Amino acid sequence: MATGLDKNLDSLVLKLPEFRDMEFTPERHIFLLWALTSAVTHSGGERPILVGGGAIEFYTSTRFSTGDLDLIAPDMKITKEVLKELGFERPTGARHYVNRAMGALVEIHSSRLRQHEEAIELVYRKVPLLLISPEDCIVHRLASYKKHESTVDLLNSFMLAYHQADRLDMERLTSRLHEKKLWDYYIPIQDICRELVINQIGVDEAAASLIHFMNHGAKECAF
Repeated sequence: MATGLDKNLDSLVLKLPEFRDMEFTPERHIFLLWALTSAVTHSGGERPILVGGGAIEFYTSTRFSTGDLDLIAPDMKITKEVLKELGFERPTGARHYVNRAMGALVEIHSSRLRQHEEAIELVYRKVPLLLISPEDCIVHRLASYKKHESTVDLLNSFMLAYHQADRLDMERLTSRLHEKKLWDYYIPIQDICRELVINQIGVDEAAASLIHFMNHGAKECAF
């Protein structure tokens, strides 16, 4: 006789093909997080947290897109069991769990967020999901830019700041940026976001201006 948990998993498996129809939409990885969260919590586990590119993809409305789902899994064992039940497998030596039928990749990074990081709650299809905060996403990307001088990380930081402008906890973001010695890197992003609103320039034009400043004007600044 099928249990309530079995029925829940069967129901989720039937819904998984919807993932393919969501390609290039900000809902795509939120849907996958919903499926995993639903199954994990029905199994008695603690909710996983969406981090990395999937969170940025959602926060920037796919101005940045990613091919995999990055997770923090407080209940590692249950999460891995759920992935298997939902048709994911982890090839020997691989980092990712793969569902070839869906074209989906999942990577579990650890069991806890780093110190001072926070998660926010998003209700999707009546299920409360957890995502790393947009403030922490900005801190991560700027730290990566500082280390690697990656234009992609710089643009991700800008897109996060622009798309989440009305939702950012600026007091917390400012504190975290100063803590990581990244505030000077954020000032040009803040200025460009302000110029976007005041002068009504396009997002692509603003991004190009930011890149030009960081590549050339930044040499005259104490970065």
